[in-house]
Amino acid sequence: MELFDALAKKGQELADKAKDVYDVNMINMKIHNEEKEMNREYIALAKKYLEKYEQEIDPDFIEYVEEIQKHKEAIEEYRLKISVVKGTKICTGCGKTVEESAEYCKTCGKKM
Repeated sequence: MELFDALAKKGQELADKAKDVYDVNMINMKIHNEEKEMNREYIALAKKYLEKYEQEIDPDFIEYVEEIQKHKEAIEEYRLKISVVKGTKICTGCGKTVEESAEYCKTCGKKM
């Protein structure tokens, strides 16, 4: 009988440990989700700040602004490459894809 009691006790200890591991993982997942949302807010804040103060950027942040600009230019080049492959062009008014033969952008109405 003692053996069964010892096994039952160990089984309960293992079940408790497994529950603790599960609980910690669930809490870690919540932390991760909060950090992810916080990072989204940081990005939104930085975008809004940059849009508002682009001409008055503090010298401490210039290198970041320049890197962002490089990425924007690279993205634009890639979009142009895609439009060439697809046989389309990019509207200079709104940035949307337009058929190569289009005279006006169907999104913003700009003359192509």
